[in-house]
Amino acid sequence: LTLRPDGWAEEARAAFEARADALLEIGVEAWAASAYADARALADTAVQAYDGAEFVTARETWEAGAERLGALETRAAELLAAALERGAEALDAGRGQAALAEFTAALEFDPDNAAALAGRARAEKIDEVYALLAEAEALERGGDYEAARDRYQSAAELDPLVPAGAE
Repeated sequence: LTLRPDGWAEEARAAFEARADALLEIGVEAWAASAYADARALADTAVQAYDGAEFVTARETWEAGAERLGALETRAAELLAAALERGAEALDAGRGQAALAEFTAALEFDPDNAAALAGRARAEKIDEVYALLAEAEALERGGDYEAARDRYQSAAELDPLVPAGAE
């Protein structure tokens, strides 16, 4: 930690910019443009204070901006969780396009999110899985149990997490 007031301000500025850059990487301007702009406005005010050698004010202002960015980071985590939940619900209902959209949205917040990657992979096949399940049910109702079993098996091979009862 630097002991000079200008050093403290520079550290606060670096911390602010790191958080701002991370939020830009996950598309903050698409889902929280106004709040992000407010935090950037605080950073602009901090720059003016720093340029005027008001280092304590600059540091405090960058820290205030960083707090606002922290709230946006929290919001991003909430949006990620909500997209994952909606994607899972869409999968359970056999709505492949809706699931694909939700998991793709989740990946905007966290490109390496394992649940979103797995969900997207399932969503790409879920329409075919549900078509096979519908065929299997129709065959079962018609008494063709062997063909129904084959369809159920094909569905399970495409998606091992097929809904219960599709065995």
